[in-house]
Amino acid sequence: MRQVLVSGWLLVIAFGLSGCATRTLWENHAFDGFNEPARPPNLQVFKTPNDWLVRYDEVNENTDRIEQRAYYVMANDAAIKDHKRPHFVHFDLPEFPGVRAVISADGQQFTLYEGDQRLGTYELPVYPARSGRVKQVLLTPGTLIADATIIGGYVWVYWMSIGAPPFGTCY
Repeated sequence: MRQVLVSGWLLVIAFGLSGCATRTLWENHAFDGFNEPARPPNLQVFKTPNDWLVRYDEVNENTDRIEQRAYYVMANDAAIKDHKRPHFVHFDLPEFPGVRAVISADGQQFTLYEGDQRLGTYELPVYPARSGRVKQVLLTPGTLIADATIIGGYVWVYWMSIGAPPFGTCY
């Protein structure tokens, strides 16, 4: 009876833990840093015929390097709300008179105004950096070995608990 209980628990543990290291490694954005607005973001707004172009300073939390970015507000609104990288564009446009943006206290949102008319409040992009994928790919062989070792250890303990001869024993 004891062997059945030990065997049952070992199987439950083995199946419950199999793939833990690899699964954890490949969780969404496990190693990604985030790109976010710098403080201050040095926000500028330009009016185009069909949209608003926003130019701001962005920083990556891993490198602290500041990069100027520009994107169209309306065209990228859904991506930004989903914390995805917007489609960035070049920003050689003149400033449009009467257009202004007021940045929020936390530097994560801005409100657009044309004259005295409030046009809306929008988030600045915060999205995962792409460097995490390379780290995941490079670490995958090691995590697969760790998972195989864990499973192999449980199989060995199970094998020994049922009184079977050690592997490689010849009679």
